[in-house]
Amino acid sequence: AGGAQEAWSIAPKENVSLFQTMDELAKNKKLEMKAKDFSGLGTMIEEIDGIKNGEDGKYWQYWINEEYAKVGADAYIPKAGDIVEWKFTNQQNF
Repeated sequence: AGGAQEAWSIAPKENVSLFQTMDELAKNKKLEMKAKDFSGLGTMIEEIDGIKNGEDGKYWQYWINEEYAKVGADAYIPKAGDIVEWKFTNQQNF
């Protein structure tokens, strides 16, 4: 359905979550991001570059090496060679 696409090559750091990595990109002004902490569930990314969860029934979801993520971004620690894709969608399988 089209849409913007951006890519960054990032060297993962030990014990640094995907959320922390995304937060660092935001602090370095490479992207805009808003997140919310849900007690007991973790932190959810609610908006990236002005596109908010819930628009047209779609939400920000991510895949690691073409597999749908099974944990929140704050629980996933990227490894060298991982390809992380964020998609704004209402589907889990593309």
